[in-house]
Amino acid sequence: MLIREKINKLPTASYCAYVWSGAAVGTDGTVMPCCRWFGPHTRHDDGIPHIRDGLKSARESNYFTNIRKQMIAGKRPVGCKNCWKLEDASLKEEDEGLKPVRGSLPRVQIDRRTGTRSTDTTPAKIRYLETGISSLCNMACIMCSERASSTIYSIHRPKEKIPTGFHESNDNIDDDLSELLYLKFVGGEPMLEHKHDSLLEKVIELNNDPSKLQIEYHTNASHFPSQRVIDCWKQIENVKIIFSLDGIGKNATLQRPGKYKWQDIEDTVDKYVELTKEVNIDFASNTVMTALNVWQITDIVDWLYDKIGHCNLDWFNVNPIFNTNENKYIDFRNLSKETKDRIKSKWDIWEDSNPLIQSTPFNKLLEVARYHIDEEGNLDTHLTKDLMMKNHHMSIQWKHFNEDLSNLDIEEK
Repeated sequence: MLIREKINKLPTASYCAYVWSGAAVGTDGTVMPCCRWFGPHTRHDDGIPHIRDGLKSARESNYFTNIRKQMIAGKRPVGCKNCWKLEDASLKEEDEGLKPVRGSLPRVQIDRRTGTRSTDTTPAKIRYLETGISSLCNMACIMCSERASSTIYSIHRPKEKIPTGFHESNDNIDDDLSELLYLKFVGGEPMLEHKHDSLLEKVIELNNDPSKLQIEYHTNASHFPSQRVIDCWKQIENVKIIFSLDGIGKNATLQRPGKYKWQDIEDTVDKYVELTKEVNIDFASNTVMTALNVWQITDIVDWLYDKIGHCNLDWFNVNPIFNTNENKYIDFRNLSKETKDRIKSKWDIWEDSNPLIQSTPFNKLLEVARYHIDEEGNLDTHLTKDLMMKNHHMSIQWKHFNEDLSNLDIEEK
């Protein structure tokens, strides 16, 4: 079915079931309809509900109610602007006979997941919940922030106590979970936080039919879950493991420096594959494309294919880093034309020698990377390793872990 046909089947022109049956807890404890809502336009909004007052209260708040009223009237809430931009671009491509490659359309996807079609201002039972447990994380990803990583926080604020973050206490997840169908965990790193184990047990205990529950994880794959978690997974319909993967082997730490070794990831992924004999697991991956890893895209594809190509697979994607002033010193858009052409030549050679992989979901990474690589940047000069180390606002993280970027292949030849 075409994208436009799917959208036309929704109750109103701007309807999104997230606002009725979903919620996402942000890194500062604020509660939004979904993760894409968060952004600069929400940082100073005093009306945003907070998880400390409970999930139920947040979803019943005037903030959520006003969003529902706008959607009932067919208006586009400003917090949804990221999705409108994606959707409008995809529809334009579809109308021009092109194949949209930018990504999924969240409001169509959530409509299928929840089955919610309520169009009054009161919330439906929650069917979709996204939360991080805390900012506890062993990595200091160069495009992340101290709000989402305890390691980054400790590097930038060495004498300060790390905030609890996220939903602070499992008691704050006080909504009716009896019909929860989809639970999404983000980070920090979920597998490091014991509070995650307790929340998972709570969700299953309060669910009318755990066998219909699906759980999604965004994980850096450096830590394997506890036996408590695995026992919970055996009771549910499906687990989706999404590897946050931005580099391979010795190049993994260019974008994701931290307290781990690449072998940790190799071993953990092998354990997940072995666990598929006991648990229904689908694998996926997401790569944030920057100047640090754009030249590694096909290496990432090869590694994923070798590791999990024989398993149950879901989506595989590349998200280009936002083209902002904050990101300009790691933005692939600021690479020289010569460097971009050299990267594309590498991709061409890879495609000629890997026709089999091109027919798999893994090829989406290269497809999206090709779509974005020639976009224009916002630097007056071409990006180099020296500029990154001197000017990127997160460069202290490289220095903390003794990363010198010597493996980074982006200089003009």
